[in-house]
Amino acid sequence: MFQELFRSAQHGDASGYCQLTVDALAAGRSGELADTIALTHGVIWARLATSVDPSATNLTTLSEILASYAQSAWQRGFATQAVQMGAQAIYRMEQAAKMGFESAAERLERIARDLPSESASLAAEWERNDHHGVVEEDDCLRAAACGEPAAINEMFDAAVAFTAEDGMDTIDGIAFLDIIGALGLATGDDGLAIRQAGVLLTRASYLRAFYGANSEHWRPSAEALDILAGLVGRGVHRAANALNVAVELADPRALVAVAQDTPSILAALECKGIC
Repeated sequence: MFQELFRSAQHGDASGYCQLTVDALAAGRSGELADTIALTHGVIWARLATSVDPSATNLTTLSEILASYAQSAWQRGFATQAVQMGAQAIYRMEQAAKMGFESAAERLERIARDLPSESASLAAEWERNDHHGVVEEDDCLRAAACGEPAAINEMFDAAVAFTAEDGMDTIDGIAFLDIIGALGLATGDDGLAIRQAGVLLTRASYLRAFYGANSEHWRPSAEALDILAGLVGRGVHRAANALNVAVELADPRALVAVAQDTPSILAALECKGIC
């Protein structure tokens, strides 16, 4: 799927990313995903879609999703996220208004009423300071949408820094990294594959801590083991240490799930007396 998205984006077609935006939000409303995770996924897909095709329609959609995300973060007590995402929502809607998009000004007034007052100040600061890196960020997003590993790696770094800030929600951060990691994995880049395995292990650890040992927390671990074992099998030596750590930390169910096709994991099972 991602390869097709990359090819389309390279030709300026954002329709695939637009559809993923719609699908993410629909999943949240249907209960298949928590609303907050669905919003997080929707934000990423909408940002990628807008970077490929910065039309007024896409800018407006992105703004509305960012505003919803900001309101959700504010209600959950994550003020830093709320202010930053709210500022992005205002900034993007202002862009749409400048392009003459019908009802953009009215929508801007509506969403601004429901956002922290600091968001409007931050958006105005970006405007005064020549977009404050927004153009550079959009260039990076466009390259990532087209499947360029270096740009996706930069997205990874930015997401890690963003979620490490005070006042950020861990589950939102993992949801951000999940999508970026999936994009990176699709490029075939070994370094990005290792980073995605790390994200999966982090998600597994979080699920176990949050939902307990009886949850399905082991499934992301199994995915991580599968990725790392595949890299080691292809001779990617830098993945070996990561695989060893993953094996030590993994739930036995994850080890069993991938052991059949992975001799190194089978050996680890025997050492632990699992089989």
